[in-house]
Amino acid sequence: MIINHEYPFNKVEHEYFKEIVNNLNPQFKLISRNTLKSDCMGIYQEEKRKLYKFLDKLDSRISCTIDLWSSEHTKDAYLCLTCHFVDEEWVLQKKILSFVKMEGDHTGDDISKVVMDCLLK
Repeated sequence: MIINHEYPFNKVEHEYFKEIVNNLNPQFKLISRNTLKSDCMGIYQEEKRKLYKFLDKLDSRISCTIDLWSSEHTKDAYLCLTCHFVDEEWVLQKKILSFVKMEGDHTGDDISKVVMDCLLK
């Protein structure tokens, strides 16, 4: 639920969420947000490993694109690296390879360094 609906990890600590879960099943023990975060990061690492294994066996070429934007509230900048490819059924697919906080200026040199770091990882 947290991953599919992109809820924050502290959702499990919300008063009404706890109440609803308790009403559905009083014996259910909620996990902490730290345990939830750890579990989600484990799922992320496993999915990343599967994606890299899949891309390693891919017969077609891939095309990479980047999106770069800044948060209106915090002024933090983020970079998303996405790969696009045609699968065996000739359907265009896309997969996010990396999503990182962008440090430094938004110059071409700085952006290319971040993209290269993402690709090398």
